[in-house]
Formats: sequence, structure tokens, C-alpha cells
Amino acid sequence: MAPTKATRSSRATETSQAAMSVAIKKEKVKLSALGNNCNLSNAKIMALHQDKENCHGVLDEGKRSKATINKKTVLGEIPNGDMGQIPCRSQDQAQAQGVAIKPLRRISNKTTDSLYPSALEDVSTCGASLRPTAVAWAPVVPRRRVPRGVVDFDQKNWDDPLQVSHYSMEIFNYLKTREPAFAIGDYMPRQIHLTTDMRAVLVDWMVELQENFRLYHETLYLAVKIVDLYLCRAVIKKENLQLLGITAYFIASKYDECLPLRIWELLYICDGAYSRDELVKMELETLRLIQYDLGIPLSYSFLRRYARCAQVQRRTLTLARYILELSLMDYATIGFRDSQMASAALYMALRMRAGASHLDQQTWTPTLVHYTGFQLAEFAEIVPVLNAGLHRRPQDTIKIIRNKYSDKIFHEVAKVPLLTNQELFQNNLAPKQKSRTHL
Repeated sequence: MAPTKATRSSRATETSQAAMSVAIKKEKVKLSALGNNCNLSNAKIMALHQDKENCHGVLDEGKRSKATINKKTVLGEIPNGDMGQIPCRSQDQAQAQGVAIKPLRRISNKTTDSLYPSALEDVSTCGASLRPTAVAWAPVVPRRRVPRGVVDFDQKNWDDPLQVSHYSMEIFNYLKTREPAFAIGDYMPRQIHLTTDMRAVLVDWMVELQENFRLYHETLYLAVKIVDLYLCRAVIKKENLQLLGITAYFIASKYDECLPLRIWELLYICDGAYSRDELVKMELETLRLIQYDLGIPLSYSFLRRYARCAQVQRRTLTLARYILELSLMDYATIGFRDSQMASAALYMALRMRAGASHLDQQTWTPTLVHYTGFQLAEFAEIVPVLNAGLHRRPQDTIKIIRNKYSDKIFHEVAKVPLLTNQELFQNNLAPKQKSRTHL
């Protein structure tokens, strides 16, 4: 069979590419023999490389177009009956026919290898950073100066684009100025159909969904914040509280996730308690009440920043995450600033990890003061509230978070020995400051 025009063109391009590769090798041999003064050979090699890349582009373009055609043909030949458990129909059609559709992705069976994927989240400062290949230009020296005795984390990571060290301080200082715009007051007296225990059960369930759907922790914290903001501004009935929870997740996943949750997934986990129209209506109402503003400062984001700057060990950071995540269920913490909540959780984790034998050491170092912007006395009143949550006896219906952080993959930080309020502040807080915290 005679070759087609496209085949002849592809073969000619491949032949040209092979000839260019041979020419490049010859020029490199000539360059090594003549030394570093052969600018002409360098120019030739660069020109030949450019031509070679053009040839690659032609070949890749032909392959892509051919693969696309084949893909369309293959997909068109697959009959609906061969799809197994994945139905070849839209979610709307399936719901109209009354067929229950299970989520086809993300929900994981909790095995030894896949249990709690969020534990592997890169929040540690002890490992090697994902840095690009070294660049030839001279590094830019930062103008910002830090106080004496402070570890300059931003300068050490100045050339790492993932740390955005050039303006990371400005970013988090700006987030602090945004916190008053999202202040949450005591809304439970107006919620005549709800109790603080109902809210705790909802948050505990939302934590379970975050693990099952493999969502980012920022998505969880944002969803809980949306729930509280909504309850601050509108009264809701008991039967619609779970609807508010999945709606908050729906909005938060659109904001934070690469692959947002889909409506039918959320309806499935509620066992058909709500319809698509109810979810969409609640989404519109929620966005209207929060004025479409989703740039909410989150305590988890502050914690990651502070832990990196202080170069905290992974076990200590995981303990701080446990303290902070457990506080999501505690209604008594909703009025505190997120930046101070992160500071308090990190301080408690540092004290608890050090143990009772190191209670006299100064925990809140100048480095932490510099990067958090807070002295210990400024968030000391939050520490007893968080510590009370750790000492509180867990209820049988609210134990997802404790079980999660009791697992080995989370270093079993939920089993770390607890400290009293006096031990947490020992030799770290002046007597007058202790009296203000009611110790």
C-alpha cells in the first residue's frame, strides 16, 4: 500500500531530525577540541537545537492530531452496555429516573495505606523544599531586616518561589486586617431551633467528609466558617442544618479545590434528604448573606505559616493541627481571631511536646513573636479555652477528630499527655498577665 502524504512528510521530518542530531554532535566535538573561545560553534549548536525543536513540534503536532482522531473514534465505538458500573447517562437523567448514583471518585476505603490522606499534606519544614533548578543569575538580597535573635526564614528561602518570601509578610499582615470583616458573634440565642451540641455534631461530620472526599484542610476550615457566618445572619431550622453544611462544602470546594465537589455527590451522602433545587437555592442564599466574599482568613493558613517560620517538627505541627481542628467543634471559640487561634494552638503544642520536664523553658521565642506579631499575653486568654476542649470527655456521637488523630499516621498526637493551665504558662507569663486569663 502506497504511503500517504502525511506519512511521507513525517518520515522526511524524522530524517531531517536525525541529520541535525549528528551535526550537533560534530559541532560539540569541534568545540571541545578548540576550547571555550569558539563562539561560532556555540552559535551553530544553538541554531541546530532550534531547528531540532521545530522538528519535534511538527512531529508532536502530527501525533496529537492523530491521537485525537483515534480517541474520538474509539469512544464512539464503545456501546453503553460495556461501561460496567459507570452509566453512560447524565446525572440529571439518572436522578429523573430515580436511580441512586454512588460517587465514582474520591471516597476512599480506609485501609492501612489510604487512611487519612490529609496526614501526608506538605506542611512540614523539616523536609527538602520543592525548588526549581538553580538559576545562573545573582540572588536578590532582601531589604527587610529582622530583629536580633530572630531566624530570618524569608531570607533563607528568598529564591524559592513556592514560599513567596518577597511579600509573604505583607500577605499575612493583610489577612490580619481582614479578620474584623468576618467577626462572628454569639448567635446561638437567636437560633431557637439549634443547640451548641447540634453544631458540634455537624462539624464532626464535616471533618469525616473532608477525609472521605480527600479535600484540603483549607476547604474544611472555610466551610465551617461559612456555616458560622450564615448562622450569624439568618435563623435556620433544625432539619436544614445538614443542608447548610453540604452547601458550605459545595461553595468552599469551588474556592479551594482543583476538582470541586459535584451536586450529586453531596446529595448522595445525605441519603436523598434534599433535592438539587434545595441545594442550589441554599447556595444562592448563603452567597448573598456573606456578600460573595470568600477571601476569609483561616486559622489553618496562619498555622502553616507560623510553623514554617519557626521550623517546627512534624509531630509538633500535627499536635497543633489536632488542637485547632478540635476547636472547630467548640462554640466557645467562634469569637476569637483566627491568627490568635493559630498562635495559641502552636504554643500549646510546643509546650505539650516538650513535656513536664521542660516547663521552665521559654516557649514563645522572638522568632515566633516576629512572624506572628503577637506576644504571649495577647492570646493567653485563648489557651485555657482550647485546653478545656482537650480535657473534655468525648461524647459517643462526637469522636471523629479524636479517633483520626489517635492513628499512627498522625503520630497518635491525641494521646499526648495533657498539661494543666498552670503548667502551660509556667515561667512564661507574668503574674499580672495570669490574673487576666483567670488562672
